[in-house]
Amino acid sequence: MLNGSTTIRRVALIVLIMLAFFVSILEPLIPTSMSENVYKSKPSSFEGIPDEPLDLGSDQKFCRAFYDNHVKMEIEFNINVTTLSKRYTNIFQTDNLNMGFRIEISPDGKLIAFVQSPDGGGPEKVLSVLADEVIKAKTLTKINISVYTKTLTVQVDDGQVASREGYFRPTCNHVLIGGGYDGTRTTIGEVQAAVRIQTTKSVVTFGLPMKTRNVARIAFTFLLIALAWEYRKKLFVSNKEEIRQ
Repeated sequence: MLNGSTTIRRVALIVLIMLAFFVSILEPLIPTSMSENVYKSKPSSFEGIPDEPLDLGSDQKFCRAFYDNHVKMEIEFNINVTTLSKRYTNIFQTDNLNMGFRIEISPDGKLIAFVQSPDGGGPEKVLSVLADEVIKAKTLTKINISVYTKTLTVQVDDGQVASREGYFRPTCNHVLIGGGYDGTRTTIGEVQAAVRIQTTKSVVTFGLPMKTRNVARIAFTFLLIALAWEYRKKLFVSNKEEIRQ
């Protein structure tokens, strides 16, 4: 005959097992938060005269997505470059030279995104993505850039998406829109950038953290073992009685 403490202990184990099982099967919910900023560089006053870029100073939000897998950044550029002849044009730069993340257009209209990375080759230590479409001067062009889970993608208008995975480590200590690390790379023309930053975080229902579900699965296993251990005497007695019969 069971005493009171044994009964309470077994009931508590059963309740804990049921609770752990319930928590372990909860499906994750993924709430998101979104922020958006729109920036516009100064339009050209005279053809052939470099414009003053929009200087945002140190702005670390442009680097967050490179370091945090829960953050996704999308930048949509609308540009109308007056001239590309015999010069490299930077429409975006987050730091000096190769320290940051920059988007440049070559004299023949090729769009390339560069990001500082210890995996990059040569002394520059950058990884790059080359867009498939060619940009033309005096033509309104849309450029889409996204950064998410160590992947950088580039798209010009409705062309094919080019992407690159890598260990990116840019800095964002001097952010320029419509400018570069020296005056020769400043955009001649108009540049508008819409920046969207989305943060996602997995949780389970009832507001429990995601890791609680994983802990509950481990606890469920150990509680089942504890319950089997609690009933071990009864099981052994039953086996002995069967053998005697």
